[in-house]
Amino acid sequence: MSKVAFIRPHQSFEVEISPPLGSMALAAYARRETNAEVRIFDLQIRTAGDDDLAREVAAFDPDLIGFSALTCQAPEVKRLASFMRRRLPETPQIVGGPYGTAQAEQIIDEIPEADFAAIGEGERTLMELLAWRAGALDAEQIGGVARRVDGAAVVNPPRDAIADLDDLPFLAYDLVDVPAYSDVPRFSMVRKNKNYFAMFTSRGCPYKCNYCHLVFGKTFRFQSAERVLAELEFLYNRYGVREIQFLDDIFNLRRDRAIAIFRGIVERGWDLSITFPNGIRIDILDEEVADWMQKAGVVKSSVAIESASRRIQKDIKKNLRLDKAREGIRLLAERRIFTHGFFMMGFPGETREELLETARFARESRLHSAAFYFVLPLPGTPLYEQFESVVGRKQARARIQTHNNDPDMSSLSLAAAPAPEIRRIVRAAYFRFYANPSRAWRIVRDLPSKAQFVSLSFFAVVRGWWPHAERDIHRWRHALKIRWKSLRAFPMSAGGLRETP
Repeated sequence: MSKVAFIRPHQSFEVEISPPLGSMALAAYARRETNAEVRIFDLQIRTAGDDDLAREVAAFDPDLIGFSALTCQAPEVKRLASFMRRRLPETPQIVGGPYGTAQAEQIIDEIPEADFAAIGEGERTLMELLAWRAGALDAEQIGGVARRVDGAAVVNPPRDAIADLDDLPFLAYDLVDVPAYSDVPRFSMVRKNKNYFAMFTSRGCPYKCNYCHLVFGKTFRFQSAERVLAELEFLYNRYGVREIQFLDDIFNLRRDRAIAIFRGIVERGWDLSITFPNGIRIDILDEEVADWMQKAGVVKSSVAIESASRRIQKDIKKNLRLDKAREGIRLLAERRIFTHGFFMMGFPGETREELLETARFARESRLHSAAFYFVLPLPGTPLYEQFESVVGRKQARARIQTHNNDPDMSSLSLAAAPAPEIRRIVRAAYFRFYANPSRAWRIVRDLPSKAQFVSLSFFAVVRGWWPHAERDIHRWRHALKIRWKSLRAFPMSAGGLRETP
C-alpha cells in the first residue's frame, strides 16, 4: 500500500486560513484509485515545531511528500523541503498548488530537494507519481510535471484537464480536523455562523485577466447542482456545518446551475448561511440570481472591480463592464447581502487620475466595504512577464523574494504615479470610503453577525495608516500560540522550571 504525506506550509503574513482543499481532493482520489494511505499536515492551524513535524512524518514513513503552497509561501517550502530531506533522505518530494504551477522550472532550479513540481490539477499526476515510485512508470512518462535531468529543469508534456468533475469523490474530510477551521480567521472576515467549511464546485475560468494564475486552465468545468447539493448535505449532517464558503473563481458563470444550487438549498430547508469570499463576476449578475442568493442565505459576497479606468480594464484584459458592475452591486446591496469590493492600485502606466477614478467608483458605489491593494505581479502570469521585461529577470526575482518575506508591494510598482503617491491615494480612499454616514448605517444594519462590528470597524478605521493590520495581528497571535505551547511544555514548579514528562 502506498503512503502519501501532504504538507501545507505556515504562512506568516496572511490573515485568512482556508481548509487545505487541494490536498483533501488529492487524498480522496488517491484512496479511491489505489487504496493509498494519506496524511495531511496543515501547518497553518498547527503550532508544532519542525522537530515535531519531522517525527510525525518519519513515523508515517511515506512514499511521497507533497507540498501544496501559494507563491508567497516559497521561502517556507524551500526551508521545509531542506529540513525534510535531512530527516527522510530517500523520500521524493513534490511541490504543487499555485506555486508549483506558476514556477515549476524555477522550483527545480532553486530547490534541490524538490524532485518534481506539479503543474495544474494533480489527481492524475499523483497516480502517475505513485506508479513511478513503485517502478511501474518512467519519470519522462509522468504528465504535467517539471523534473530535474542532469541538473537542469525539464518540463514534461501537459495533461488533459479532468472533464467530468462529478466523477471525483467527496473530499477527504476525515483527514482534517473540520471544526478546527471554525476557530481560526477564515477567508471571509464577515460571517454569520461559527461552524463552517469551504468548497470548490468548479474549475477553470474563461476570462483572460493578466494578473491571474492559470491553475485550472481557461476551460470552465463544473460539478452539477445535484453533486454540489449531495456534498453540502454530507457536510450539513455529518459535521454540523452551518456556513459554507464557495471559493469558485466564478460561481455564477453558469446562471442556471447557480440558481439550481440555491433553489436546492431552499427546498431542503437548511439553516445555512453562504459567503463568496473569492467573489462572483458582478457584471453578469442579474436580478433573478440575486433573488435566489438572498433566499438561499447568502450573507456576504466579494466582487472584484480592480480598476474603474476603462483603459486599465482593457490593458489587464479583465474587460469588466463598469456600468453593469455598479448595477450588480446595487442588486446585492438592496437585498442586504454584505458586499465587499476588491480594488488594485498601481497597474503598469496607471496615472494619478486613474487611481482617483477607482477610488471614486468605490466611494460612490453601494459597497458595504472595500479593500485597496497594491498591484502584485504574480510569477507565472502575463503581468509578471511584463514586470520582468521592464526590470529584468534577476531584479524581478529579487523583488518578489523581498515581497515573500515582507509583503510591501511598493518595490513592484510600474505605475506612472510614484509609489508614495499611490500610498497617499490609498490612505485617502479608505478614509473617504468609510467616512460616509449612510454607509456606516448600512454596515451596522446588514452585518450578519453584530458581534463582529467592533473588530471590523477597527480594521476599517486603521487600514489607511496600517495597511497590513490583519496580517500583523495574525502573525503576533500565531507567535504567541507557539510561545504559550513552549511555556506549557516547561511549567513552573516550586523548584523552578521542570520538564513535563
